[in-house]
Amino acid sequence: MSKFCPEQRSLPVLMKLLGTTAFSLMLCTAYFYFHYADTCPTTEQTEIGRSYPLNVHGRIVYLTRTEKFRLNALEGVTVGCILSFIALGRLRNMSG
Repeated sequence: MSKFCPEQRSLPVLMKLLGTTAFSLMLCTAYFYFHYADTCPTTEQTEIGRSYPLNVHGRIVYLTRTEKFRLNALEGVTVGCILSFIALGRLRNMSG
């Protein structure tokens, strides 16, 4: 019987955590996209700061800087979780 080090035992748990987190973040990103598509104006309103266009399935809506930052940050964290999940999967396959 082979001996596992603690890092090898915790790797599947970490992968499940990252996978679940990435999936949840993808759902949140989709929610924000469609929420903005339904609630934001389709014309630019520079006087109130709505000057950042967002294309949601061919419909252009305009976001504020904060909304655009929130969406970009959420996408970035999601991609980071997915890439970490893939890297850990490769690490597990190489060590296993």
